[in-house]
Amino acid sequence: MADLLMFIILFCLIMLGLWAFLDFCFSIKSFIRGGCGKSAYYVPSSSKAKEDMLNEARRILKSTSRPMKVVDLGSGTGSLLLPLAYEFPTHRFVGYEWDPILIKISRYKAKNLQNIIFEQKNYMLENLSSFDLFLCFVLKSQGESVGLKLSNEMKSSAICISEKFELQHLKEIKRIFSRTWLQPFKIFIYTKK
Repeated sequence: MADLLMFIILFCLIMLGLWAFLDFCFSIKSFIRGGCGKSAYYVPSSSKAKEDMLNEARRILKSTSRPMKVVDLGSGTGSLLLPLAYEFPTHRFVGYEWDPILIKISRYKAKNLQNIIFEQKNYMLENLSSFDLFLCFVLKSQGESVGLKLSNEMKSSAICISEKFELQHLKEIKRIFSRTWLQPFKIFIYTKK
């Protein structure tokens, strides 16, 4: 029995190590594809944090009687916008992503939806003043520049939901602690100052 327990523990440690190694390799590949730091590289949201972000976005979208325009800054494969677009067909959804492979994946997933588009663009070069709700998971190093851009361009009634890293130049109105088995994540809800 002790040998079986040791085998299971060893197997689990090996699998965890393999998972960590593959995650590390994927991060390095994404970093290189992102120009070695020139562009943000793709980091998928943890499932718990993603679900908490979606729940907050759902709460906001349900609270309004008028159609809202929602943008995901760095939309990746569309894992935040697609569920919302299916649930809220009267709202409009836009995903900005620089990576052409992720854009193709997103567009394929959204092919049957009329209320969502994914654009291969650098959101830092786009005018964001028409959006009502912002979703983002930006790198810590981008918190200053993204926060400044949003503070200059977002409507006074707009709301921003940011995963993990704080954005400067905006007014934090709520903080959600999203517990995952690996690490705690924070989700920040902002308005314009």
